Order: sequence, then structure tokens, then C-alpha cells
Amino acid sequence: VFDADGADATLAPDGAPNALGTPHDVPAARDCRGCHGGRRSRVLGYSAVQLGQGPTFGSEVDRAALGYLHANCSHCHNHARPRPGAARCYDPQNALDFRLLVSSDSVEGTPAYRTAVAQTGVFRPGHPESSEAVGLMRGRLPASEQMPPLATEVVDADGVALIERWVSSLAR
Repeated sequence: VFDADGADATLAPDGAPNALGTPHDVPAARDCRGCHGGRRSRVLGYSAVQLGQGPTFGSEVDRAALGYLHANCSHCHNHARPRPGAARCYDPQNALDFRLLVSSDSVEGTPAYRTAVAQTGVFRPGHPESSEAVGLMRGRLPASEQMPPLATEVVDADGVALIERWVSSLAR
């Protein structure tokens, strides 16, 4: 857990609720695989997209929303999972894939669109108010009924608004 000026950190194996007086928790070490277990490498945050090779297709809202889903959700919701039976995230059988691949060439060609709109319908084009994934992002219920399920007590209002704009725009 970082100190107030960010110059040093202290090991906190049991985590820290409301770190530095914020409504954000530092998860306990036993919960690390909740996020890091969704990737074979266990490393989060290093992908071609996150290193500046983002999409050039779609509208500004498309690019922002797909980037948000990739950066905030794809570490658990992906198809590049560890071997079957290995500990990962909260739902190892979940069909969603929010990775944004450099090879994608259209909104409809992204794993996010194919799995969350076309296959599972957790995003309902034109209807963010009845889209299951948007509802999970909006709520802070028991951990199994909110996204993200770990280390957050505060809804990312800007992120929810972006995803709502994107889902609304899908009705084109």
C-alpha cells in the first residue's frame, strides 16, 4: 500500500480497505488471481493496444468504448485463458472476450462486439438501460453482482456513461 506521497509502499498481505482515505480497496494477496489469473502471463496492462496501436476504425465513441473494455475488463473477460482448471477470475466459463486486437478491422470484428453483442447479448444495441453488463457496471451490490467484482466501492460514472453512449450508438 503506497504512502500518502507515493514515495514508498508497505507490504499489506491482507490488503487495505479505503486505501489512503479513498473509497478504493487494495485487495488481499489471496485475491490477486482474481484479476491476474485471467492471463496466462499473469501480467496486466501490456498489449499492443495499450502501448499505442489502438484501432483506427469506427467512431470516436466506438474507439473509446472498445479501449475502455479492453483496459478495464479484458484481463478477466478473454479467450486467452490459462489451462483449463487453473485459478482465474470469478467465472472461468464466461464467454465474454473484451480484448481489442490490433488485427481487428471493424467494430463488428472485435471480440467485444462478437461475444457481448452478437453472441451473449449482454449489451443490447440501442438499449443500455436493459443491457445486463451496463447494469453490473452501475451497481455496487454483493461482489458476485457487480463489475468489477473486486476492490471497488465506487461506480466509474464516466466509464458507465461511455459504455451507455456506445451501446446506444449500436442501434445505428
